[in-house]
Amino acid sequence: MNYFKKILLFALPYKRFAFLNIFFNALYALFSALSFVALIPMLNVLFEKTPTVDKEPIYTGFSPTDALMKRFITVAMCHVFLIILGIIGIFIRKNYGPIKLLKGPESPKKESKQTVLKTPESK
Repeated sequence: MNYFKKILLFALPYKRFAFLNIFFNALYALFSALSFVALIPMLNVLFEKTPTVDKEPIYTGFSPTDALMKRFITVAMCHVFLIILGIIGIFIRKNYGPIKLLKGPESPKKESKQTVLKTPESK
């Protein structure tokens, strides 16, 4: 019993996590049980508890998937278009900057009439 008490001394700093430990262990038990429930259909097929189908399937064409594929291609093309616009925007911002585009053409600078005094040290 002394050994158990000595081991518990190492657990004292972690006592605030005891509730979380119990909670996540309960979640683990729940999800483990649910994973076994997901195996039931496969076990039924393995042990031949499902009825066999003798009727040949009827081919109805791809009409439901045609609309789905058209929608998928449309959405994909929209995403590609947005990515290209983003790349162009990044290129313009990086090379020209946001201010240069908003200012418009620059007007010629007027020469200033201020004179700069030269000191002897600036020769």
